[in-house]
Order: sequence, then structure tokens, then C-alpha cells
Amino acid sequence: MNKLIICGFSCCCALTWAADPTAPDAVLTVPVALESPLPQLSLIRMQGQQLLAILDGVAVKAGQQHQGYLVRQINARTVVLERGSQQWTLQLFGTAAQVIADKDN
Repeated sequence: MNKLIICGFSCCCALTWAADPTAPDAVLTVPVALESPLPQLSLIRMQGQQLLAILDGVAVKAGQQHQGYLVRQINARTVVLERGSQQWTLQLFGTAAQVIADKDN
């Protein structure tokens, strides 16, 4: 009787652990980390005579650093960020556009 119980239990376990032959092979991938995602522009506002941009919930002025980016310029609808020799223009109502600029010229 014990052998029958053990055999039945073994069969159930084997069926449970058996791989699905129709399933695709598992492939492990390592996600590529972005160098640094661009900050999210949510608001541009006036404070006195100066424009402030709200990037990731933080108010910044032109000339300040934010998450490794230099806030180069703030206009009524855009913010220009710079890192190294690259610049990005964040639009208040739209998508970000990357502009590669050579600072040496």
C-alpha cells in the first residue's frame, strides 16, 4: 500500500514539475539601463521677472543643475537642457527633442 501511495505521489510531482514542451525557451536578458532619463517638464511659471521650470516636481532657474543636466534656457513653452556636448529641448506641450550640438564650433 505504501509503495502505491509513494508511486502516485511521485507521478503527481513529476507531472507538476514537467516543462511544457510547447513553451518557448526561456531567454534571460539584462535590461539596458538608460544613461539617465530626461527630466519631466510639468510647468513653466514666472516668479517676478524670471521664468522657472518645474522639472520632476522641483523648481529650477536657467543656469542651475538638475539631475546632472544644466538648465541652459527657459522660454514660455520650452526648456533647454545640456549635458556634455548634447542639448535637449523639453516642450511644455509635446515631446522632447534631442539636438546634438558641438560646443567647440
